[in-house]
Amino acid sequence: MTNASDFIVENLGKILKGNKDYYRGLKTLTKTMFLSQRREMKSKEQKCDEIPNQSKQKDTDSYLIRKVRPFLLLKDSGYITQYQMSSEAYLLLNILDYIYYRITYPSKQSLNSNDLFIIIIDEIEIALHPSSQKS
Repeated sequence: MTNASDFIVENLGKILKGNKDYYRGLKTLTKTMFLSQRREMKSKEQKCDEIPNQSKQKDTDSYLIRKVRPFLLLKDSGYITQYQMSSEAYLLLNILDYIYYRITYPSKQSLNSNDLFIIIIDEIEIALHPSSQKS
């Protein structure tokens, strides 16, 4: 695991808690780390094939990590994932991650870092959107 970017940590804390350091310690798993761990799991799985009655990990067990980069926050009881955070934190975390990614890694059409782009968010009070009211 590695520390989440300061952009995400500070903005998440400022917006939700009024304290830019509130989410200090937020961790993430990069795609490189995930692929490395996946290769390790595959090699362990091959070894398990040789041992009878050994359970294998299903390919679907890592589906969410392949689709959404996981974020983890250390609490008193251990790490919690973004799926266990409030709906506001979950939605905002994904939006901030998207914005950070777009700023840090511009598209191939606009490789000039001085190019401007706009991100439009449909809901001003996104936490009040019905789809975020699940938890």
